[in-house]
Amino acid sequence: MVRICAPIRVDDTCTQVGPVKGGRELVVIQLPLRPCGSRRVQFLGQLPADAAPGAVERMRVFAAAQTDPPWVAAGNPLPDVEGFRRSHQLAQEAHAVAIASGANARRVTTASDPGLAAAALMGSNLDTARVWVAEVLGPLASCTENDERLRETLGVFLRTGGSFKAAAEELHLHSNSVKYHAQRAIDRRGRPISDDRLDVEVALLLCHWYGSGVLHDE
Repeated sequence: MVRICAPIRVDDTCTQVGPVKGGRELVVIQLPLRPCGSRRVQFLGQLPADAAPGAVERMRVFAAAQTDPPWVAAGNPLPDVEGFRRSHQLAQEAHAVAIASGANARRVTTASDPGLAAAALMGSNLDTARVWVAEVLGPLASCTENDERLRETLGVFLRTGGSFKAAAEELHLHSNSVKYHAQRAIDRRGRPISDDRLDVEVALLLCHWYGSGVLHDE
């Protein structure tokens, strides 16, 4: 796992220190990215203010274009010394979530990912979280591909304010398909979500980030 304290341009072919892209992004430390096993490499990066917006997305694009990309956990680019310390803390939280996610981990996990901060706060005791998720979601918390699809649909539906149209656009499905799968997810859970919708959303968030770490075998 490569942990980055602030988003920087990553290049595993050189070790130089200096500006890239005409000086818009200044890499303070740039080392080969060839971690072995559980070894981690930490990067400290500095960005001019005008380069900070979109830096995380550019990092994702760069990593996705590599044939053998690193595993990256990154904080947000924040100003001044206190901002750097906070960015470092956020990178550590993203790293902790990615490690706990196991096989469910993403190549690039950043503090700005929707829901990651909340998942990090609740990830210190996954054994307790697993029990709670099962209590909230019932059979929907099973570790199966079908339940995963149902959880994803229901999660997006709830996150978009209960809009079938908005959820369909995000999932690239027809709104009727979203309605059908969302209802199947509720039926699979075994009871309506009207009384504890917030609990359901949080449980689905934990399933999204920790995967099998909070799921149970059917």
